[in-house]
Order: sequence, then structure tokens, then C-alpha cells
Amino acid sequence: MLTKQTNNNETPLVEQESFDQHLQRLSEISFQALNELAEMIEKENGLSEE
Repeated sequence: MLTKQTNNNETPLVEQESFDQHLQRLSEISFQALNELAEMIEKENGLSEE
């Protein structure tokens, strides 16, 4: 996992948690976007078959 470098090569736990939370939120947004895209493609395929 990527961590922020500090002068003493230790990353404070607070920064790690906020970074992990940020990654989690981005993962959730990406998952939702992919699901919406899949639904749009399914609807488009359904319309073109009719």
C-alpha cells in the first residue's frame, strides 16, 4: 500500500486511516458507476433488439 513519506519514515495512523477511507470511498463510487454503466448497456441492448 502507498503511504506518505515523512522525515522519520513513519506515517501517522491518522493519515493512514484517512487515506484508507479515501480509497474505500473511491472504490464504492467506481463500483456504483460500473453498475450504472452496465444497466445503461443492458437497456440499450434491450431497445435495439425490439
